[in-house]
Amino acid sequence: HKAPDWIGPEVCRQFGIPYVVAEASYAPKQLNGPWHSGHLRAGECLAAANAVIVLNPDDIHCVRPLLKTGTRVLQLAPFIDTDRFQTKRDRHAVAARFDLNPEHLWLTTAAMMRTGDKLASYQELAQTLARINSRSTQWQMLLIGDGAARSDVHAAFKSLGTERVRFAGRLDAQAIASTLPAFDLYVWPAVNEAIGMAMLEAQACGVPVVSTRTGGVDRVVAHESTGLLCARHDIDAMAAACTTLLD
Repeated sequence: HKAPDWIGPEVCRQFGIPYVVAEASYAPKQLNGPWHSGHLRAGECLAAANAVIVLNPDDIHCVRPLLKTGTRVLQLAPFIDTDRFQTKRDRHAVAARFDLNPEHLWLTTAAMMRTGDKLASYQELAQTLARINSRSTQWQMLLIGDGAARSDVHAAFKSLGTERVRFAGRLDAQAIASTLPAFDLYVWPAVNEAIGMAMLEAQACGVPVVSTRTGGVDRVVAHESTGLLCARHDIDAMAAACTTLLD
């Protein structure tokens, strides 16, 4: 609805070729919002599709009623190209770059700092860390990301102190791929997260994830295998999961 396909269906009709929509979704809540015109166009594109590819099964029930008879629905598990990720832990280089103590356990997350669900996730993360702040286990958190809500995010973590929490700012994809393997735990509450591709990246680097069962997160994190999943908005459970893995 924010960036619909304005030309694809017409081009396909003109040349007589099939029209396929990848990562199909449709959000009725956008009907009367600021993305109204894009929302309508997304519906038109789905109605014109010969096939749709869905990554999050939760999207299917809104997409299917818009499809014409005979349109194929193909479901793919969320995926990333793992070639650029590695599991080699170069902790000394990362410690020097972000002023981290290599003797401590390291937690991290990577997300845009914007209002809405991202800011809510950061705030729940800060509450989670506050519950484990008094533990004798020495740990530090590196927050990777930037955006318009930067000041609100910084304010949420202020009480934890600069020794516990470091801010990396925005890193490009290559920097993230080389930084993640050095960490011990990836933590993200994932408020209303559709899938959580960054969690796949963490796991590709051998880093376990603590998150919640929201959206498609349980389709990218295998509970008690590649991480621990908690009920959404359950700060105590998130803190307990972090404690379990830190121990």
